[in-house]
Amino acid sequence: MFDWTDYGSTAPLAPRLREGISRYRGKRNVSPEMALRLARYTGTSPDLWLGLQVEYDLRTAERKMSARILREVKPHPTLQHAMA
Repeated sequence: MFDWTDYGSTAPLAPRLREGISRYRGKRNVSPEMALRLARYTGTSPDLWLGLQVEYDLRTAERKMSARILREVKPHPTLQHAMA
C-alpha cells in the first residue's frame, strides 16, 4: 500500500477530499475512488495514484518474497526461450 506517512500529515486533505484520510495512514491501499479524489484535488490523473500504489505493492512484495519465489518457482524452459 502507498505509505501516506512518507508525505507528511494527511489530516489537512481529509476535508477537501471528503474522505477519512486518517484511515489511510499507511494502512490502506489507494482505491480507485481515492485515486479519483486525489487526481481531482491535485490536478493529476487517477492513473498516477494507482500507478504509485502498484509500484509500492510490487517493491514491497519483491523485498518480502523474492528469495522464496526464486526457490519455489522454476522457469518454464520453452516459455523462457520464447520470451527472450
